[in-house]
Amino acid sequence: MSMIETILGYRGYTKIEEYYEHLIMKDKNENIIIVFINRDNLNISVLKSYLQILQTSTVKHAIIVYQNKITPSSKKILQSIKSFYQIELFTFKEMSFDIQQHKYYFPHIRCNDEEKSEIISKFGLKIPVILDSDPVIRFLGYKKGDIVKVLRKDDYISYRLVK
Repeated sequence: MSMIETILGYRGYTKIEEYYEHLIMKDKNENIIIVFINRDNLNISVLKSYLQILQTSTVKHAIIVYQNKITPSSKKILQSIKSFYQIELFTFKEMSFDIQQHKYYFPHIRCNDEEKSEIISKFGLKIPVILDSDPVIRFLGYKKGDIVKVLRKDDYISYRLVK
């Protein structure tokens, strides 16, 4: 679990408690997140138990790390609860590799509201796009509508709009 903690540490989360099958973490704003560790397929019964934990704890954000695959019925349930909970899915393979240590990785920094409005007033909405399914964007937890500053070689800065 240490690599998962490291990766979520890049997002600003620190561990509060650790159990065998899940972690409870918080960010600098005291927002709580539950990280569920599933060492097998993610099926309906497992998903229901996770949702029960979310309901009893009043936490609205969770990350599920699973080993093999997600059953189609579980995908439907996750789609239907999207408006109530923010649930992110990662495989163990995705969470076992620190993408920021890759030799072709360039720092991606989320712009704050002031920078965002300045960039939009300067360039309009003609900012190049990066998809929210991009591994770096998923890894860092950026959302649609965020503007990301990418620091490339030789002090070259590019901006991307997360879509």
